[in-house]
Amino acid sequence: MIGHLGGACVTRAVQKAAAEALIQGCPQVIRVKPKDKVVALRDADGTRVYKCACPSGGTVELLIEPYAHAPMLCILGDTPIARSVAAYGALAGYRIALREEVPFDSTCLRFEGADLEALESATGNVTMVVSRRKAAVLCKRLLEEGMCGERAGRLKAPAGLDIGTVEPGEIALSILAEVVMWRHRHRLAGAARTGLS
Repeated sequence: MIGHLGGACVTRAVQKAAAEALIQGCPQVIRVKPKDKVVALRDADGTRVYKCACPSGGTVELLIEPYAHAPMLCILGDTPIARSVAAYGALAGYRIALREEVPFDSTCLRFEGADLEALESATGNVTMVVSRRKAAVLCKRLLEEGMCGERAGRLKAPAGLDIGTVEPGEIALSILAEVVMWRHRHRLAGAARTGLS
């Protein structure tokens, strides 16, 4: 919270409405009114109403507009498939981080090459462009080197949705489709937890 919103009641209302707006991904107008003037949780015009116990007696109307950076797609590898994923991801509005730019201390959607160091460092959803057999060998090595089973179990291979891809561009398209599915599944799960739709 930056700046002053006029008291604790207004601040609480804005924090609650802002959390909902971030999950829903759309703006909303709210009103904070003295509790003795509130007869319903929505005014006649449909605006959400919050009660205020402050003695000032005024009504505050606020526009809550969510803003978030586009998700980051971290690409570890320099193959035709990796380059295609970067190009498609940029067209889809993702921020792209290539191997030397990947912030290992932050959470982001990750598309991985078959690199043990990268796999050990990765967080979030991780998918690898390798066969199931090679993925099994890599996961076995990671477990032998001390990676916990739960974390190793999050490594998915082969990367992408099974849509019968053959060429690098097609494989990249299936990978980006999977990333989009993960992203919106996470957003919808957050909405369901808070009772929003």
